[in-house]
Amino acid sequence: APFVVAPDGRRFAGEVLPPAPAGAVGVTVVSDIDDTVKRSDVTNHKELLRNTFLREFEAVAGLAERYAGWADRGASFEYLSSSPWQLYTPLVGFLDEAGYPPGPLHLKAFRVKDQRLWALFQEPEAHKIPVLEALLAAHPEDRFVLVGDSGERDPELYAAVARYHPQRIARILIRELPTAPMDAARRDAAFAGLPADRVQVFREAAELPDRPW
Repeated sequence: APFVVAPDGRRFAGEVLPPAPAGAVGVTVVSDIDDTVKRSDVTNHKELLRNTFLREFEAVAGLAERYAGWADRGASFEYLSSSPWQLYTPLVGFLDEAGYPPGPLHLKAFRVKDQRLWALFQEPEAHKIPVLEALLAAHPEDRFVLVGDSGERDPELYAAVARYHPQRIARILIRELPTAPMDAARRDAAFAGLPADRVQVFREAAELPDRPW
């Protein structure tokens, strides 16, 4: 794999994904990780830490196969998560082993000496919205599919971006967690002003369309 050399001599290896041809118009799927493609239980802090640092990562049933089908239809993937950058290597290994399409990971900057452990997954807005805006700017011709879950604020964040970029966001897909249901009040508040066919709340991967754009 290609690598870069830091000023202090350390080497950092990485994988280079081929870019789309210049001028190509496509679809970019931006997917959350915790409780979207990987079971994490973000709403329970103790379980979240166990699932993140002590247990084997567990994939959400059927979602890798659905993502692979979208990739076969031409979609490219970006993974956006509030997980700390220190988990990059195990997360890349998990995504590959579970069969998820390859794509860059956009993880949260975190230094243990500056923050407490509980701050690991807090304030997703400060991390996710700037990354989404940067991705939209980097792929000005693409339409976007945003996939997340109801455990944190993915519905609200994605809807805010869709209202600001109504022609760019093809679909918002939200995995509903039993511990954080998308009741009528939350749906109405989160997705206010968006066309009904632009949003889908699902529980099982089989509910997702073959081409959500």
